Amino acid sequence: MRSTAEALQKEGQTVMYIALGRKFSGLIAVADPIKGSTAEAIEQLKHEGIKVVMVTGTITRLPSQWHESLVSTSKPMCCPAKKPPS
Repeated sequence: MRSTAEALQKEGQTVMYIALGRKFSGLIAVADPIKGSTAEAIEQLKHEGIKVVMVTGTITRLPSQWHESLVSTSKPMCCPAKKPPS
């Protein structure tokens, strides 16, 4: 299962593990799809001289669909040091 979870994470999916009775039972992966208009919008920003940076709070590397042709650089794991109380 570890290799499956790692492959899904490389695709940009968030992996959640399922346990029943404190025993591993499976996993679920979810992801936000990239909109069809994203590449064109990013290209327009770059054409205007704007550097595009992908800032994430959870992933440590860009998913395969966020190739360098879309994003100039990434800043992973940019979580606030302290979250406000809920």
